[in-house]
Amino acid sequence: MLKKIPAAVWIAAMICGFMALGLYVFTVSSFHAAQRKVSQQRVQELDQGLSRYLLDTRRCPTTTADLVTMGYVRSSALKDAWRSNIIISCSGIGSFVRSAGRDKVFDTSDDITSTP
Repeated sequence: MLKKIPAAVWIAAMICGFMALGLYVFTVSSFHAAQRKVSQQRVQELDQGLSRYLLDTRRCPTTTADLVTMGYVRSSALKDAWRSNIIISCSGIGSFVRSAGRDKVFDTSDDITSTP
């Protein structure tokens, strides 16, 4: 026959479970916030490098690798925290830098851009 487990043990187990769940939720949300911040910094670095490149050369780079080769940005700035490529575009009115964000799909609400 099975022994009855005391109520105090059940309560202690539930408290430990809720604490573990809370720690998990806190850790995951902090990790996602850190990924977003790193990606924002990389977008900003790439935007600044692109702006300097445009001022110096008066043309848009053929690829983002040109910015690295010519020393305008570090190679780590070409990918966001989710390891997706950050894209650049140039037009007559300026330049634009975009990360697809956590969902890795461009033109969604979680994109990170060089302009607000």
